[in-house]
Amino acid sequence: MVDQTLQLCTFTVDRYTFGVEVQKVQEVLRFRPDAAGKALEIAHRQVFYQLSAYSLEELVAQLQTYLDCSHESAAEVLRTWQKLEPYRVAIPLEVNPAVARLFLSNIRLALAIWRFRQEQVPKHP
Repeated sequence: MVDQTLQLCTFTVDRYTFGVEVQKVQEVLRFRPDAAGKALEIAHRQVFYQLSAYSLEELVAQLQTYLDCSHESAAEVLRTWQKLEPYRVAIPLEVNPAVARLFLSNIRLALAIWRFRQEQVPKHP
């Protein structure tokens, strides 16, 4: 099963695909559009709250996994994320504002920690 961080990152960055397994998406699509929309909204909120509860170390590990799977250069993804903050669109509507601020802060810290760790790795010629 895809980890929640990767689900949310997929939802946020990769053409706004929610990132849940295809089977779950197919199940949701069997409902009326309004019911399907509500089901996706609830799932999005649940994944967001779970992700918001991750420790910084867990976020850094998930960021590393995401960057390892990306088709883009990790350094370029990191620069883009730090400059444009695309993860901000991952915050669902009507969530606790304190949790939303915590999420944003933790993602920024995880990005900074990842960058710092990469700078500490010796460069091989």
